Amino acid sequence: ADTDNVKPLEGIKVLDLTRVLAGPFATMNLGDLGAEVIKVERPGAGDDTRTWGPPFVGTESTYFLSVNRNKKPHPRSCESPPAGPASSGCLPTFALSLEQHGGFPPLHTHMQPPADRSLWHEGAGDDTRTWGPPFVGTESTYFLSVNRNKKSIAVNIKDPKGVKIIKELAAVCDVFVENYVPGKLSAMGLGYEEIDRIAPHIVYCSITGYGQTGPLSQRAGYDAVASAVSGLMHITGPEDGDPVRPGVAMTDLATGLYAYGAIMAGLIQRYKTGKGLFIDCNLLSSQVACLTQVAANYLIGQKEAKRWGTAHGSIVPYQAFKTKDGYLVVGAGNNQQFATVCKILNLPELIDDCKYKTNHLRVQNRKELIKILSARFEEETTSKWLHLFEGSNVPYGPINNMKNVFAEPQPAVASELDPALSSSDGNKVPIIEAKQTPDTCFQQAVASELE
Repeated sequence: ADTDNVKPLEGIKVLDLTRVLAGPFATMNLGDLGAEVIKVERPGAGDDTRTWGPPFVGTESTYFLSVNRNKKPHPRSCESPPAGPASSGCLPTFALSLEQHGGFPPLHTHMQPPADRSLWHEGAGDDTRTWGPPFVGTESTYFLSVNRNKKSIAVNIKDPKGVKIIKELAAVCDVFVENYVPGKLSAMGLGYEEIDRIAPHIVYCSITGYGQTGPLSQRAGYDAVASAVSGLMHITGPEDGDPVRPGVAMTDLATGLYAYGAIMAGLIQRYKTGKGLFIDCNLLSSQVACLTQVAANYLIGQKEAKRWGTAHGSIVPYQAFKTKDGYLVVGAGNNQQFATVCKILNLPELIDDCKYKTNHLRVQNRKELIKILSARFEEETTSKWLHLFEGSNVPYGPINNMKNVFAEPQPAVASELDPALSSSDGNKVPIIEAKQTPDTCFQQAVASELE
């Protein structure tokens, strides 16, 4: 075998029953590493994010596309379902059953919703299909952003025929991912116990809002609500202002990454034991885990958290400074870096000032020091400061808008986003580079036609 051309997850098949962001983000990352991802959506409008726009690309929201790449649009098929794990064979052809429930669409097919958005069928498929603006054409950019390169099949899992199709697919897949309220899939015959009986090799990952048990377990989970309950929103925003929702759904994304990592570990465990397993992942616990030092400050030091705006509660200076024409973020994590900052700003007298000689002292005298530094930063343009900080070994960077982000010359952005989610037919967005493996990015799948 040509091992030089083997993708990390090549041969792994993932059955994706997730909607919106956390689940689709997890499965898209699996797809980026070569897994074959089959996205199951409700008949009608499909994944709700497909209509979350504008902007749209064709008929799909870019929200949907942003987390559904690498969920491949073309199926492989064989005469009958192979026995055992999916890696031992190819996907079965379901003939009339699949045709009745939507089938796998070819690459360039799109939903054709009514031109009048008031007539769109809400509640079918992933919610993000309709989340917008923005849209590109009639496709929600939200949906497009997390649904690249996924095969799409529309299945009514409330119908016994649909349940049968899902079970047949699960029997030949390695991973089963869902994000329904606990107990809902079990009531349909698609819970872990039911799938384990027909596919004991399966790595079954359940992503919920608040876990499988407890007083909140039956609540639906959305990012902003979970970020509020978890405390993230309490520590986000201006120091003297109201709590603020983070600009990106970080609770969903963190949960997706936890699920992605747990699934990878589950596949390794299955390799060692020959048995599948159940993974319980939820928004609340994922975000609480991400509180890290903020949680430790409270649990160990009994120190309640507060909002700091762009600043850091334990490091000074480490924040955004307004310049003559924009903003620059500078971080001095040690005394040497602070001295360098003072030299660049032509404020050498601050280096040996008894109020600022250590980080502990700088934290104590934060307001006075930041006032001095802020006044100096406002005297020059951002580009001038970027030039002065170049080669200083001090962490620094501008606050970029999206146009500037994707104009960055840094290869991590410039060469890896080609183009950056500008269309639905050919983006390369690898996040992790593995030098000894082939390119793990596939073409981004456009929206499937849901019948």
